[in-house]
Amino acid sequence: FKIPKNLDLEYSLKVGDKIEFDCGAPCNGMFFSDNEKSFARSWIAIWAALCSVSCLFTVLTFLIDTDRFRYPERPIIFLSVCYLMVAGA
Repeated sequence: FKIPKNLDLEYSLKVGDKIEFDCGAPCNGMFFSDNEKSFARSWIAIWAALCSVSCLFTVLTFLIDTDRFRYPERPIIFLSVCYLMVAGA
């Protein structure tokens, strides 16, 4: 990747003891190692799975007996469906 001359700036980004010259913030591998990225992906996947399970439990409980959930409890079902979509994304 070559920066066009009209956009070239004298710029350096220092994080800890590492300095990147003429580079914007999202440089590949600058902030996190591959091991840390892998751990973060696994951690998020585990919590998303747990969220999905709890949301599915709530929705399935609602589907078993829909008359049991009247107004004060009904918004919990809508929130649970929304969180289920977020966990699936």
